[in-house]
Amino acid sequence: MSKLVYISIPVTGSDNKIIAVSPLVTCIRQSSTSTVLVVEGGVGGSSSADQVEITHSADTAINSVSKSVMSAVVLASSGNDGKVEIVVPAQAISAIEFSGTADPVNIYNADGTVAAGRVATIADDLTWTGGRIKRIANGVNIVEVTQASDLPATLVANTTYIIRGTISTNTPISVTNQGCSIIGLDRNKDKLVWTGLTGTTMLTITDVDFDLEGIWLSSTITGSVLMAADNYDGAAYNSGRLKVLTITNCQFRNCFDIASIEGFDLVDISNTLFFYVEAPNFGLKFLNTSKIEITSCELIRWFDETSIPTPSGYSTASMIEISPNGGGPGIGAVNINGCIIHPQQTQNGINIDASSTTGFGTISSNAFINVGLTTGEVFLPIASGLPDYSQTATYNYDIFANQGVLNSTSGIMMTVSDNTNDTDLTDGVPAKIETDGLALTQAAVRFSLNIDGRCTYVGTKQIYVSIHATVGFDKQGGGTDNYVFYIYKNGAQLPGSQTKIRTGGNEGTLGMTYGTLMETNDYIEIWIEVVGSNDDMLIQDLQFLIRE
Repeated sequence: MSKLVYISIPVTGSDNKIIAVSPLVTCIRQSSTSTVLVVEGGVGGSSSADQVEITHSADTAINSVSKSVMSAVVLASSGNDGKVEIVVPAQAISAIEFSGTADPVNIYNADGTVAAGRVATIADDLTWTGGRIKRIANGVNIVEVTQASDLPATLVANTTYIIRGTISTNTPISVTNQGCSIIGLDRNKDKLVWTGLTGTTMLTITDVDFDLEGIWLSSTITGSVLMAADNYDGAAYNSGRLKVLTITNCQFRNCFDIASIEGFDLVDISNTLFFYVEAPNFGLKFLNTSKIEITSCELIRWFDETSIPTPSGYSTASMIEISPNGGGPGIGAVNINGCIIHPQQTQNGINIDASSTTGFGTISSNAFINVGLTTGEVFLPIASGLPDYSQTATYNYDIFANQGVLNSTSGIMMTVSDNTNDTDLTDGVPAKIETDGLALTQAAVRFSLNIDGRCTYVGTKQIYVSIHATVGFDKQGGGTDNYVFYIYKNGAQLPGSQTKIRTGGNEGTLGMTYGTLMETNDYIEIWIEVVGSNDDMLIQDLQFLIRE
């Protein structure tokens, strides 16, 4: 059995207070006039740790009452069982009061702070029902959202909101402060549901960077909008497009109109699902965005999920839409890759408006599915039922290696048939072949054709092309003469392109093959030269192919 020792504390105007201090827990200087002594089995013989509050005249940290008490405790502990050591206080003690079981800061039933440099260790489970976590780390606020009221009408700057479970709200959320994000831990469990009326928007983002990550977004009322984002000022540098909008690993499901986005330096959407969408007006709509990146996303099943197994309630919108410039600079760059895009009925997959412009565009390695389409298209614009890559809106797109969409390979197939007008020739002087206005385009992508047989490249990037021609001819005049056929670019003979023949007064056929680099507005023609006479040549028929 351990020995019992005591201290005797003098109190001005009162009897000394004798307190058992074996074993001692601690003595705490709370302030210059208050000291707390925590002992086990102290006042009243309690078997638990007890707290005694000592009130005294102002002391100092160096010469404190707590030091006086602890000195007496040490002396008492070094003595025999039952020893009583008198405290010589640094300052006069005016009162000693028992204040209950020791609990300097009870954070379970009152506000409290764990001071800097302190560590709280939980050796077992920590479980609570309700409530939320709020944390500040490196200047960033982290707020758990467990009910709609945890999301303010205007998100607080430098704050990450963590959605927990399903949060339904009909209060519009404005994002005008920098450093905000809304995230979830599981896009199948953490949901943000918009219950606002037709014509209302859940998230309005204006001139700030913003992140969405790992959450499920949905809406309940047709004609409502999940997101409207704007970062555009036509008079500013880069038209004010300096912010980044990021959507990562989310799902937009069971919703109507999704997002209308104007401006932004970059809109980056990746690993996100867009399905069971009933949008009447738009899916993802972009206007004057500097750069658009859509990677590894699925846009499928745009109908009412509850209508399965007999789908109905189909969306009537375009899934991805590039809007007309409207006087703005248009789209700077687009990269859409690794996606599955499946429009049905009247929906469109990718719709590039003919009044829009894009500086650089790449659409590659996607799967476009047309099963269930009626009047919609997997890609717009179209011409003769095929994607039209020969408009200003699509000139700058490279569209390759997609399932279900024709490659944007540049080229032209030109023909001349049953020509009766000779090409007039003079000895040793090349002349462009005479087509008599019969040159026709059979197919063309980013090439134009004059009726005199000039093929002009109208695309915007450099391309290497192969050139193939089959020429049906009829020498005019008597005798046998030498002729040379050439391929000319921009009015100049291409080195090594000549094909020589010697023919008499009869019909013949020759083939020509060549390759060259072409840039915007370069043009290709076939020329002919007679050597040693002035006899003309009739080009009766011609098939002329230029292909990237």
